[in-house]
Amino acid sequence: NAKDAIALNNHFNQLTLTSPCQVNENACINGKVAKCDNGAFVIMPCAATLECVALPLVNSRGTSITCDTPKDARSRI
Repeated sequence: NAKDAIALNNHFNQLTLTSPCQVNENACINGKVAKCDNGAFVIMPCAATLECVALPLVNSRGTSITCDTPKDARSRI
């Protein structure tokens, strides 16, 4: 899961607000949560000290997209 989270975060680094997206797609753009709405990303900021990141799930296969501190995100990955 950690490798998947790293790959997903690397993918997010390539995205911009004008990147195409699919219905129900979630991402992180510039440290903020991004949700696809009608083919365009809509940004929802994290709290002041947090940034959006993909993290590995612990009890099952996959990743989650959440707001976290950079230090905690690095330790989880």
